[in-house]
Amino acid sequence: MAVTIEESVTSVEVIDDVIYVTVGAGIVATLALNDLMDVDTTGVGDNDGLTYDLATGTWIPEPVVPGPHAVEHEDGGGDEIDVTNLSGVLADPQIPEAHVQDEATVTFDPVAGHDHDGVGSHTIDYPDLTNIPATFAPSAHAGDHENGGGDEISLAGLSGEPADAIPKSLVDAKADIIVATADDTPARLAVGADTEVLTADSAEATGLKWAPGGGGGGGDGLVESASMFRVSGRYHSPIHYSYGSAWVCGAGVIHVIPFLVGRTETFDRIGISVTGGYAAGRKIRLGIYGHTDYRPSNLILDSGEIECATVGLKEAVISQELTPDAYFLVLLPNNMNLGFSAGGPINQPNYWGGTLTSSISNFGMMHQTIGYGALPDPFPAGTPSYYSSYMLIVLRKA
Repeated sequence: MAVTIEESVTSVEVIDDVIYVTVGAGIVATLALNDLMDVDTTGVGDNDGLTYDLATGTWIPEPVVPGPHAVEHEDGGGDEIDVTNLSGVLADPQIPEAHVQDEATVTFDPVAGHDHDGVGSHTIDYPDLTNIPATFAPSAHAGDHENGGGDEISLAGLSGEPADAIPKSLVDAKADIIVATADDTPARLAVGADTEVLTADSAEATGLKWAPGGGGGGGDGLVESASMFRVSGRYHSPIHYSYGSAWVCGAGVIHVIPFLVGRTETFDRIGISVTGGYAAGRKIRLGIYGHTDYRPSNLILDSGEIECATVGLKEAVISQELTPDAYFLVLLPNNMNLGFSAGGPINQPNYWGGTLTSSISNFGMMHQTIGYGALPDPFPAGTPSYYSSYMLIVLRKA
C-alpha cells in the first residue's frame, strides 16, 4: 500500500517490529517498511540488508556482506579473536614462544624422535629450541652389537686393543715372551742375553728368569755323573783331577778349562791356589764363560781383580747360578812369574781331542794371549793353544 505524507515527519520509531511515524501536529501513522519506500519484500530473510538498484530505482533485499575489517580481529583490534581450542592447521609455519620444560621429564629418542606437540624433534631446527641436551644417550642395546646380536660388530680392521685380550703392545722386542704372574694376569718377560736359558724360579714375579746356560742349552748329554754330587760349602774343580806340579803362566794369557754342571746350582766363591811368584802388585782375574759349539763365547762372570801378594788360596765372593750345561772357567794373570796349582794329565778328560804321536796326548786346557784387563765379552777371536795339564780353578757350592 502506497501512502502519501504531505506533512513534515517529526519522528520515526520502531516498536516490536512496527514502525511509528509522527507527522505534523502529532498525527501518528502505523506503517510497514514497504509503505515507506519502494521495496520489494518478496523472499526477504532474517538479517538481510537493503541494496539500492540504480537501474530500476528500487531497493532490493540481500544478505549483508561486511567490508574489509580483518584488523578488527587481529591482535589489539576491536574484535580480537581468541584462538584457544580452535581446530585446523595454519597455512604458515609458526615458531612458538620459548617454552622451557623440565629436562628430567623429557625423553629424547635419537631413533624415533622426540614428539614435541605432534612434531618430531628431527623436523625442528635446534637453534629455535632451548634446553637441548649436548648429547643424546641411546637406550641400552649392547647386546645387539655382541656375538649373535642383531647388529653384531666386527673387529676386523678396527684400531685399539680389547680390554679382555692380550694386547700386542705387551711385547716390545724380538723373542719377548708372554708369561703369567698370577691367574688371568699376563706379563712380558724380556728376551735374555745370547746363550742364556729360560729357568724356573719361584722367587721371580713371573716364575721364570733367564740364566747363564752356555748358549748350547742343557740336557745335551754333556753332564758327567760326578757333577751330580757336589756338596755345599766345598770347592769343586773339573773332574778327573790328578794333582800335578805348579804351573807358571804368561802375563796377559787367558787360560780356559771346561766345567760341567749336571743340575741347577749356585756358587758363592771362585778361586785358585797361588803356589809361587806371589808379590805385591801381582794380580789375577777369574771368570766364567758360556759356550757356543763348545767354545768360549759369552761372558757370564768377571771376578774383578784379586791380589796375589801371598801364597795360598785366592778367591772372590760371588753369587752365580748355573743351569745344566757346559761352561768354561778362566784365569788371566798380570805377571808371568805367578805359579798356580795345576791338574796333571793322568785320567784327564780329553775335552779338545788329542794328537797321535808315540802316545795320545789329551788336551784339557786352552790358552790364548789377549792382554791383561777386564775379561772381554764375548770371548775374543784368535788362535788358541792347548795343554794336557790345566789350572785348578775352583768354584765353591753355596
